[in-house]
Amino acid sequence: MFEFISLDEWDKKVKADFRNGMNLETGDRYSRFLGGVVSSSQVVEDVYTWSTEAELQV
Repeated sequence: MFEFISLDEWDKKVKADFRNGMNLETGDRYSRFLGGVVSSSQVVEDVYTWSTEAELQV
């Protein structure tokens, strides 16, 4: 069964799994080191996006 979702919804799911150190496409969990790197980079992107949208000019 297929589920059609919008690109925004797909993006949210991918980012949520990155924060948890997982690859959404394969369902694999990244190694401890790589999972930390992926999770940290997603958090940095989230903070940057939030600060840009809030016009904080960080």
